[in-house]
Parts: sequence; structure tokens; C-alpha cells
Amino acid sequence: MAVQLRIIDGPQAGTSMELREGRRALLGRGDGSDFRILDSWASRLHCAITCRPDGIFVEDLHTKNGTYVNGKQVDKARLPDGSLVQIGTTTVQVLVQPTRRTVVAAGVLPLRRRVLRAALALLALAALVAGVAFGALFFFGPGRSAAVPQGKGVSWDTSKKEGGFSLFGLVPGRASLEITSEPSGASVFINDEFRGPTPLQNLEVPTGEHVLRIQKVGYEVYRTALKVGSRGAAPVHAVLRVAERGVLVVRSRPEGASVHLDGEYRGNTPLRLEDLEPQTYSLRLSKTNFADWHQEVTVPPRDTATVEATLGHREVGYYEAELKKDPNNVAYHAEVAHLYLLEHKIDACMNHLAQAIEITVAERDTSQPEPYAARLVQLLAKIYFNDHFTYGDAAFVSTLQERIDAMLAGLAAEHLDSSFIRSTIASLYKRAGTSIQEKAAAYEAKGKATPGDLAPTLGAVGFLLLAGESVRAEALLQAACKANPEDPRPYVAAGRFYLGARRRGVSGAREKAIQALNAALQRCKDEESKAEIRRLLGKASG
Repeated sequence: MAVQLRIIDGPQAGTSMELREGRRALLGRGDGSDFRILDSWASRLHCAITCRPDGIFVEDLHTKNGTYVNGKQVDKARLPDGSLVQIGTTTVQVLVQPTRRTVVAAGVLPLRRRVLRAALALLALAALVAGVAFGALFFFGPGRSAAVPQGKGVSWDTSKKEGGFSLFGLVPGRASLEITSEPSGASVFINDEFRGPTPLQNLEVPTGEHVLRIQKVGYEVYRTALKVGSRGAAPVHAVLRVAERGVLVVRSRPEGASVHLDGEYRGNTPLRLEDLEPQTYSLRLSKTNFADWHQEVTVPPRDTATVEATLGHREVGYYEAELKKDPNNVAYHAEVAHLYLLEHKIDACMNHLAQAIEITVAERDTSQPEPYAARLVQLLAKIYFNDHFTYGDAAFVSTLQERIDAMLAGLAAEHLDSSFIRSTIASLYKRAGTSIQEKAAAYEAKGKATPGDLAPTLGAVGFLLLAGESVRAEALLQAACKANPEDPRPYVAAGRFYLGARRRGVSGAREKAIQALNAALQRCKDEESKAEIRRLLGKASG
């Protein structure tokens, strides 16, 4: 068995190659292809077609645009004779080549058959002498080409289709048909069976009623009922109309989302796609740190379809699960902190922001495609000044600022030598129009005025440390622990303070850090806060 792969539509219409049984052909636009498809929409190695004893098969080679067989996208599929394989804008027709049937020479035929063959030969000779084709028709029958000598036998190229034999080459119950189109090269289907590209002359079809379909890429499909009598049917000439195209406009919030139309990447938002066939498409938008957005969209003919999509942030659970696999990803910590804050879960937000800063200080950030340090500073500023997102009313924002001050102060106490923390704090308070010394004085005064509120006191501790007043800072912490014996927060702050002192080589700081953090763990009731305290304990014990 052999197969002809023939391009019937596309930039290389008319090009073909032969594929023999047991062989595999790679189709694509790359140099490594066996059948090169010069189509910008085709992949370098687009698909493979294999001719096997049990049939012809196609396999898509993981392409972006996909491989289509008779209009349906496939990964792997059997190719019946006449199948149309769509590769980008190129259509490849798969045609099984006629088999060769060998008949043994007359010298070895039984006597009765030799006599019959001789009689047939005489009739053929008589017909030729008379100047008519009667003998040739009678001898060869319908669908046979001239005989070709082959060794001791004679062979004819014969069609695989079954048909009767008649004296004049006409098969009872069948008739011939002529089908043309403008433009030519359109695919002809009768009762959904592919019969070839136009023009088709003397196309043999059964008598009766049929459905004729003629189609070509870029044109509307031509359909009509076809009634074929014993004398055939009138010639069919289809004038194909250019398909009316439509436009799709896609916008998103935020911008810069990837647009995938029927699984094919088409660009980033805002995006305008012109010259689209009027039909329904599957539209997907994707952007890092946002949930994918899906919708079916119908592009009308001679009109524009507009899509406005708002991408939702990925859920907290997604980032928490990712952080279990990649705990040093600062981008994930920052994003989940933002999500917690939108839910007014300040403790969880502060824990993730603190971890993000510590990972950055330790230079362990695994964010892709680059470290997240600069964007982390921007996020802190957005949260601190309530930029871009409205996290709450003025009272909530004021509380939030105090918690950020306390968080930064606690980290500063632990990492006094960190240039990242110092520069982050300096840039934040420069925008706020204040200084570290002024912050320390203001928080210390507020802590004395509101002894029931721990946040100002804890903030004052960190700022005093940054200002170089560690003795006053330690005294404030000890006083806060005594004044709030059931609150874990001053003990956590004390633990961070002594962790920083241990890093600076202060004697006895390790034991004091462990003692303070164990006290905090005993008083803590929130599981997320407990996890953060255990993490600090691990650092103190290590």
C-alpha cells in the first residue's frame, strides 16, 4: 500500500509526496521535516503520518495550533482514504494509491481460460479495425488503465472500490457527475464523504438523492441537495462567497493578560483580533498571580465582539499550598499577605510580610523570574499608604500602619545590620515625612499614654534600636511583658530582640530568646501565629 499526501489548499497547493507502507513522514515548516509545509501557522515539526499495514494514522506533535482531521482537532487518529488534514492554513489530502493486481500470463492459464482470452483478443482486434473503442471497453472494463507487462504476467492499476462489469463500461445503478467551483481547489463531499478537489470530471456516484457539500478555507460552505438519475445530473458549478469576517476586542483588568483563542496564544491585552471567522470561540485569559479567566465568545459576521474581563486574584489556599512546596518564594508570601489583608486578617498578613522580609535579608528568595525585593518594598508602601486598594476606613488604616511599624521595628531589632531593612524603613518614613528618631519618640509617648495598647510600645522598641538606644529598648520590652502577662505579642517582640542580640554576640541572648518565645507560645491561641513563633524558636535553638 502507498499513500499520496497532496496539498489541496494553502501556500503550496498542488505539492505532493508519496508515503509507502511501513514509513513515517514528519510534516512541518522546519528543516527536519520529510514533507515541508511553508506555512507560518505550522509548527517546525507539526505532525507525523504513518502508513501501516492496518491503516494510515496521524499524530499531532504537541503543537500550539493543533492538527485537525476533517474539521476536528486530534492528538492521534486513523485517516480514512480522502481525509483532509489541516495544518495551519494548509490542507493536506490523504489518498490511498491504487493497488496493482497481477494476472498470470496466458501460457500458464488453464485451457478454458486461454480460449476465452483468445476470443476476447479477437473481438478487441475487430473493434479496433472498425475504428471504435468497443473492444477496448469490453476487454478492460470500467476503471482499468492500459495493461503493463510485468515479468511473466500482466498487471493493471485498479481501484479498490467494488463495481460491476458491463459491456460498455457503465455500472448499473451509478452515473457520472461534473462538479466545478469558483475558485477552484475546493473540497467536495458527497454525503460527508470526501471525493476530491474541484474541478471534478466524470465523478461516479450512485443514483438517488445525496447531500453535496463544497468548502474552501476563507469561504462560506456551499450545500445543496443532489438528485442523480440513471442519466446522471446537471453539472454543478458553485460560486463560493468569501466568508464575512468579524473582529474581537479583548480588554482586561489588570492589563497584560495572555489571550488564548481556542487554545492558541494570540497576544496580550489590550488586544484587537481582526479577520476572524464568524463562529463561537473558547477564550482564556491568564496572568501571573491571577486566576485564569474562561468564557465562550461569539464573533459575529461584519461586526465586533468586545470582551471586558476582570481577573480575580488566586485564592489564599493556592498560595499557601505553593508555599509548602516553595517556602522561600517571596512573591507568593507577598501575594498571600495582600489577600489576607483584603479579608482584614492583619495577623496573617503581618506574618507573611515578616517572612518575606527575612527571606530577602537572607538572600534566599526563589521568586521567578527574578528576586522580588524591589516589588516587596513597593507592596509595603501600597499597604502602608492605602494606595491602589482600599483596605478599610481611616481607623483601620491607622491600626494597620501601627502594626507595620511594629513588624518592621521587630525585624530591625533582630536584623540591626540589615541594609535592606534600614533602607526600606528609611524610604517608607521619608514619604511619610518623618524620621526614625521622631518615630521612636512618638511611639514611646503614645505607649505611655495608652498602656492598654501594645502596638505603640512595640513600635518604639524597634525604632529605639534603630536609633542606637538598645538599653531603653530592652527596658520597654520588659515593662510591656509585665504589664501584659497574658498577651503573647510582647514576648514575641522580646524573642526577636534577643535573637538580634545573639547575632551580635551578646552573652546569654540565646537563652533569653528561647525563654521569651516559649512564653509567647504558651499564651498564643491563634494557629498561624503559633506557626510563626515555632519558626522563631527553631532559629533560636539552632
